Amino acid sequence: MEVNELFNVLKANEKLILKESEFILIKKEENIWEITVKSIHGENAFVIEKVNNTFNVKKVSRNDVYPIFKAISGNQLIHGFVFYMISFWGQYFSLPNYEKVSNDMTLEEAIQSLQMSLKELKFSCFNTSKGVILKQINDEMYSLEIQIQNEIKTEIDTLDIIAKTAYFLSKEIHDFYTIFYKMGIDSQYEDECKKFYLYDSLYRVPLIDFFRDQKLSLLRNVK
Repeated sequence: MEVNELFNVLKANEKLILKESEFILIKKEENIWEITVKSIHGENAFVIEKVNNTFNVKKVSRNDVYPIFKAISGNQLIHGFVFYMISFWGQYFSLPNYEKVSNDMTLEEAIQSLQMSLKELKFSCFNTSKGVILKQINDEMYSLEIQIQNEIKTEIDTLDIIAKTAYFLSKEIHDFYTIFYKMGIDSQYEDECKKFYLYDSLYRVPLIDFFRDQKLSLLRNVK
């Protein structure tokens, strides 16, 4: 029943969250299901396999099938995995203007600048215990910390890179809460949903690598 419940949650929120998209459920075998997402962004499918009392989830691309979650519970599937799917296929909200933070700013100036950039995003949770926290390590290096379910993710770099990453992660948190409240999810599932929704952003932080590469390219061009 868990997969059917998951599908019902997705379908109930299809127009609200994905707008020009739809979910299609196909039962492949007794313990294997496939949910296909057809959207303006393209097509994608997720294969869900039930193993005893847990589920394995695989993402299907054109060239590959690869596991993204193993041994998740029925509650995680229904209340968390839905947010992982939405993070890939949801309609992203418009960004307010980002005021660039430079390395000659102090930590206090950087925090104030980010707070101004994020002021339109009431759920951003920047510099709060639930959100992204900036810290200074030494004269040149800074860190950002994010905590979810007692696990802390830390990244260290120069202030300009750290601030830009903190901005986009704060925006992700805002998007999460916007969807969370619209869907009316019970608050007891907040951490579970957040863990899945922010999986790539918080546990891999791919943006920071992009910003680092971007900065290196600019420095090479200057030379």
